[in-house]
Amino acid sequence: MAKPPALSTTARRCFAGLANPLPVARYHSLVGSNIPAGLTINANFNGMVMAVRHDADRVCGFQFHPESILTTQGARLLEQTLAWALQKLEHTNTLQPILEKLYQAETLSQQESHQLFSAVVRGEVKPEQLAAALVSMKVRGEQPQEIAGAATALLENAAPFPRPDYLFADIVGTGGDGSNSINISTASAFVAAACGLKVAKHGNRSVSSKSGSSDLLAAFGINLDMNADNPAPRLMSWASASCSRRSTTPVSATRCRSVSS
Repeated sequence: MAKPPALSTTARRCFAGLANPLPVARYHSLVGSNIPAGLTINANFNGMVMAVRHDADRVCGFQFHPESILTTQGARLLEQTLAWALQKLEHTNTLQPILEKLYQAETLSQQESHQLFSAVVRGEVKPEQLAAALVSMKVRGEQPQEIAGAATALLENAAPFPRPDYLFADIVGTGGDGSNSINISTASAFVAAACGLKVAKHGNRSVSSKSGSSDLLAAFGINLDMNADNPAPRLMSWASASCSRRSTTPVSATRCRSVSS
């Protein structure tokens, strides 16, 4: 049997957490072109559009067979697509009570926190609502179940880092700790890379200090907005790569950029 084609996906919304590239059974009759501005391209095969979505109306279209046995994660894709489509209805009915609890300085359950931050990631919470919610949590103190709910929501929407089939290391500092500590993770990444080890460096812009890892790398002329769909070839070509916590979603998702050694 011929190997099914593998689509390159955005790894978000319906495709969150699925293999990327994703093996599928393709149609061979039509191909999307001249995609309207209101639609977001979800997946492509060699530049040909294979999936689109409309975020406001919660509509998603596939130009392949998700129900086919050749689409290895088709059942999960359909399940996630239906769940994503239903979120439009759930958001209107259930998010306001959660916000009201925060406004009253009440503690959220893990499920409520997960629902709130999932909506934040999807861009469904107004900036003023989010600001009020976060200030409320900060003033009374964040609770473990709220942090756990937020973390799972972010992980579910994070873009995966395709694992290379060769030895490499990743390193991340303690940025944002507010303790005025000196973070040597970026320097450590360069030292390890100079010794011949391929390194994936995770970092961010400044949070509690004058400069973060991403600020330093940007000052070196590193392109922090490079596409990160397939960082493995760049890890082969460069001794070190930078993974920056940048807002590919309204909150954050892992992005990877090349850093020449």
